[in-house]
Amino acid sequence: MKDANRVGEVRFFRQKDKYGFYWRYQIDVFKNNKRVGMPSGMVFDGKKQKIRVKCWNCKKYGYPNDMTPSEINAVTKDPAYKSAEEKEIKSLSRKYKTDLENFVNKVIEDNLVTSSISVVMYGKKWLEDIKLTKTFQTYKNYKNGYNNFVKFLDENNIDPTISKIEPKHIQAFFNHSFKLGRSISTVKAYQKALNVLFKTAGKDEIIGKNPLKGTKVEAPQTIKQKEKLREMEDDFIKSYEINAFLDYFKNDFDLYAILITDIYTGLRRGELLGLTWDNIDFKNKRISVRQSLKYDNEIVMGGLKTNASYRSLTVNNKVIDILKKVKNEQEKNRAIFGDKYFNYEFNLVFTKKNGVPYNPKRVLDSVNTRLKNTDFRLKNTTFHILRHTFCSLLINAKNESGSPIYSVFDVAKMMGHGNNTTTTMKYYARYEETLESGKENIILDYVEQQENVISMLDKKRKTA
Repeated sequence: MKDANRVGEVRFFRQKDKYGFYWRYQIDVFKNNKRVGMPSGMVFDGKKQKIRVKCWNCKKYGYPNDMTPSEINAVTKDPAYKSAEEKEIKSLSRKYKTDLENFVNKVIEDNLVTSSISVVMYGKKWLEDIKLTKTFQTYKNYKNGYNNFVKFLDENNIDPTISKIEPKHIQAFFNHSFKLGRSISTVKAYQKALNVLFKTAGKDEIIGKNPLKGTKVEAPQTIKQKEKLREMEDDFIKSYEINAFLDYFKNDFDLYAILITDIYTGLRRGELLGLTWDNIDFKNKRISVRQSLKYDNEIVMGGLKTNASYRSLTVNNKVIDILKKVKNEQEKNRAIFGDKYFNYEFNLVFTKKNGVPYNPKRVLDSVNTRLKNTDFRLKNTTFHILRHTFCSLLINAKNESGSPIYSVFDVAKMMGHGNNTTTTMKYYARYEETLESGKENIILDYVEQQENVISMLDKKRKTA
């Protein structure tokens, strides 16, 4: 049952000592639908003094210490006395609400957290449950974070019982990940995965407290500096380099078509390889991004990364021309391979010559093999570099008057970031430096000008 393990009613009752009556509270605790104890405690004020029962209408009822038990029972049955008592209990509950909540949480932790299930077994079930509700990439990220955490527990001989995982274990895992050279974004992805895992365990009443509370992802300065330098790198193909880059692949039409399409659309790897001919509107020169090709031991077609990823792009004539050639080449290959041509259930735009879909992880391998033997600046091309290139082309595009052609919001939408311009500008946009003739001397001229002014003032002081 859902509430087989629960904290029941919190009740107040009076207890008498030599000073009179004071308040106590009592909490019912149930495990497997059986009462396992009734933890109780005294109600204290800020100075750790017992909260005393007010002497309601003492003149009428007398003082508790002066009354016999039978007289006290008679008084407490009086409706007016009962009403005053209820008012004080409500006042007490409001005043000490936080203290009581903390006490209840401790009761849950001490009395209900007795699960012996391991994080390995619970995690496997959790992954199965979320597979149907999460996107392919989110599920993959969660699975990766979970697997790395389980590996860490095993390598460090930490008890994998889920109720025994403590904040210090989580923090040690984050620190260990940084020592392995993981990036800040990767460790934050681990954090997110574990937070969802343990929150779910809390809802299932497997644990009482999320062990991620009190932990934080704090990267060492070396990692921060490394990532700062990476942000400053020219990890995009500059506008004047694009033609030279593409020239290396003109003799390999299949690769050339993939590269030129991605440079001028900025699609993610899975989005590009998941394009079908239904997504291409030759007449209006538009591409609709509706699905993504993934690889998880096998090629699968799945949804996009976020809701903002579903978008349509207007493309230039260069892309439209290349896609028309791709379609013609595909028809020729169908005729050449005949029955041996692989007819995938989705009518993909980009496939190998025999119709087999590309493995998203391997599609650029031959590109980088070829670049190694060239003097091109970027030896290791990735789809992120191609996306950076597209984003930078948009950001740097100016009209005749020198004003930007595209707003930041336009660029974010075309990148599939929706209204999240921060992601676009921080991680993707790269500005090309343009040095106009004579501009390099402006700072030097200014410094010399200031020196001349100071020299003139010195001369005036001496002659004064």
